[in-house]
Amino acid sequence: MIRAVQSHERSDPQSDPNPPAWLSIREAASYLGVGPRLVRRLVREGRLPARRLHGAAHIPKEAIDRILDPFPRGPT
Repeated sequence: MIRAVQSHERSDPQSDPNPPAWLSIREAASYLGVGPRLVRRLVREGRLPARRLHGAAHIPKEAIDRILDPFPRGPT
């Protein structure tokens, strides 16, 4: 199922059982626990990928998750 990305759909991506695949700058900042300014800087520096969707920058949630857990755990 493909969903349209609309930043007003969700106010807290962390509490949603089915978070969107793309987060707005503000949603990404909330998810990371930082300010939107830092997220914009990470995008500008190329440390976070972003695409324009509906006229605003959006970041793939999987890229944000990689920042939060840079060393994924595999089978031990």
